[in-house]
Amino acid sequence: MRAKVQVNAIVKGFLSYLTEKKSIDLLPEIAEELVKQSWVRVDPNLATIKSSIKLSKNQISQIKSALKKHFNRSIWIKQQLDKSIIGGFKINIAGQTIDATINKKLEGLKNQVIYE
Repeated sequence: MRAKVQVNAIVKGFLSYLTEKKSIDLLPEIAEELVKQSWVRVDPNLATIKSSIKLSKNQISQIKSALKKHFNRSIWIKQQLDKSIIGGFKINIAGQTIDATINKKLEGLKNQVIYE
């Protein structure tokens, strides 16, 4: 119970600080970064794979092998379903994001059309 009270006090103080600095609109980005940092601190070898469908054991094994080779260490895989992903997958590991989704490609094309 003490930990919950302490966490609530920290959150209230943090929100007050953001409000005072007129930066409360940054809260979603700050929350996302806090989640990334927590993954690194909890287990830097944990890779979270998000996709719209459940990946096969073979697909997960291939991704795990590629990550193990890239990071030169053992990797643990946690899969999450994310229905907002049109196709492909997104991997979060050690505070890094590998975005191989169709959503990301479409966003890139959109920006290319708008800004070029």
